[in-house]
Amino acid sequence: MLFGTDMPFDPEKGPGFIRETIAAMERMRASAEEKAKIYEGNARRMLRLRWK
Repeated sequence: MLFGTDMPFDPEKGPGFIRETIAAMERMRASAEEKAKIYEGNARRMLRLRWK
């Protein structure tokens, strides 16, 4: 699972959908580690990007 939004296709040109998606993520019954994977870890692994 990857984090994503429909940015910039909301009435605010992006911030609204990002804010709503982050709020939905915070309501999920998932551990902090699982959320970190969704926010960036899974995409980094899939795209073979280095960690900071």
